[in-house]
Amino acid sequence: MLKRLISRRYVHDTPEIVVPHASAQPSVSPESSQYKPPPITPHHRFSSREPGEGKSWNQVDPSVSGFAGGNQEVISHHPQHYPDVQRAFYAKTGTDIANEEPIFGAHGYRPLPAQTQKNYAVADAWASVTMTSTKAVRLPDTAKRVLPDPATKVAIFGCTSFQGSRIAKRLVLAPEIKELRLCTRYPDQIPPDLQKVIDLNPEKCTLEEANVLDKPSVNRAINGCDGIVNAVDCRTDDFYQLHHDIWIKGVQNICYQARVVGIKRFVFVSGLDAIFGNDSDRSDGRAKAEDMALAENFFSTVVRPGELYGAGYRYTAFGKLCYPTVYPNTNIQPTWVNDLAEATFRVLQDRNSVKRVIDLGGPKVMTHMQYATERALYHKGPAPFPCPVWLGDTAAFFNELLTPRPHFSRDMICEMEQEQIARTKENNPYVWSWEDLGMEPTDIKTAAEREAAGEAF
Repeated sequence: MLKRLISRRYVHDTPEIVVPHASAQPSVSPESSQYKPPPITPHHRFSSREPGEGKSWNQVDPSVSGFAGGNQEVISHHPQHYPDVQRAFYAKTGTDIANEEPIFGAHGYRPLPAQTQKNYAVADAWASVTMTSTKAVRLPDTAKRVLPDPATKVAIFGCTSFQGSRIAKRLVLAPEIKELRLCTRYPDQIPPDLQKVIDLNPEKCTLEEANVLDKPSVNRAINGCDGIVNAVDCRTDDFYQLHHDIWIKGVQNICYQARVVGIKRFVFVSGLDAIFGNDSDRSDGRAKAEDMALAENFFSTVVRPGELYGAGYRYTAFGKLCYPTVYPNTNIQPTWVNDLAEATFRVLQDRNSVKRVIDLGGPKVMTHMQYATERALYHKGPAPFPCPVWLGDTAAFFNELLTPRPHFSRDMICEMEQEQIARTKENNPYVWSWEDLGMEPTDIKTAAEREAAGEAF
C-alpha cells in the first residue's frame, strides 16, 4: 500500500498541460542573462513530441533543443506541485513568473479529494522515515524458533483401539505431559484397557466426545492442546465406517482443525502395509491418508509400524481360535506395541521429528507363517494354519456376514499378499527409523519376557 501511494504521489493521472510552441510567445534566448532554466525535479515527468511522430521520453532537460522542438509541449504534473510546473511553464514561454497568474489551460485546476490528500500526507510521512533516514537499525541477532516445542497437552483420537490405548498409557506415565485428552465417539463405553489408563492418573486424563468425521467436535476436543495423535484403526469396511471416510476424511478434518486452532504437532499412526493402489481398501486408504497428513499440516509426522502384537490383543469371533495364513511366505517386520508407544512419545518431544516419515519395522524380517507361529508361542495368539486363497476368501466372506466386526476379512487377505518391509537409509535417506529416535526395537521373545516381568498392559 505504501509503495502504491508513493508511486501515485509522483505520477498522477490528471489532465495534461498543453503548452503552445515557443515561437508563438515572446521568448528569452538561452544566451541572455535574463534566462533562468526551470528546476527539474524527479517529481515530474516531461515529454516532447516531434511533428508527425509519436515519440516521447521522460525527464528531458529544457536546455536541450529537442525539448523546445515540435508544435506543442506536453507536461504531466501532480496538482499539489504546480509551483514547479508554473516556473517551467513561464520559463518556457518567456513570461515573468512574478507578474503573471498561473494558467492551466482549458481543463483548469482540479483539487484532489480530502481523503486522497490525507493518504498522500501519510505516504510522505512514511517515506521520510523509511527512505531518507540513514540511521542503521540493528536486526534481531537471535533466530526465531520455527520448529514446535515439545508437546505438553496432547489429544489422542482412537484411544479405544489396541494401539491407541498403549500410546495413551505411555503419555499418562510421562511427567512431560501435563494434560491428556482421550477423544472417542462413545465416552460412556470405555474398554477395560483404556479404563486402566484413566485410573493411573485421573486428574491428567479428560474424556472428550469427538468423531473425526465431525469438524465441530474435533475443534472442541483439540482446542487448547499443542499436540495431536491420530491412532484411529479401522479393520472392517461397513456402512457405518468406510475406509475412505475414516482414513482420508478423518485425517483431513483433524489437520484442518489443527490449523484453525493453531496446533503444529500432529502424529499420524499408519503402518508398513500402507501401499498405494492395493486391492485392500484399508491399505490404500492409509497410504492416501499419509499424503493427506503431510500436505495439510506442515509439522506433521507419519509413524509406520509393522504388524502389531502384544499382550491384550483383541481377537474376535473365530479369530481367537485359529489364524488362517493365506500367504505364508510373505515377508513382514512385526513391531511390539510398547515400542510404538515409546516412539510416539519421543516424536512428540523431539523438535526435529516434524515433517518426517518414520518406518518402525521390527528387528527381524520373517515370513508370515513364522510370525504367526512365534506369536502363538510367546503371546498366546491363535494357532496358525496355512490355507489356499480360495478357502481363505470363502471363510472371510462368511465371517463378514456372520460377525458384526470380523477380525478376518477379504480386505485383510489382500494385505497379506503384500510384503511389509521398512525402508532404510540406503533406499531413502529422508526416512527416519529407530536410530533417529534413539531406540532399538524389541523382538517377539524379548517382548514376551518383558511383559511377563511387569510391562504387560
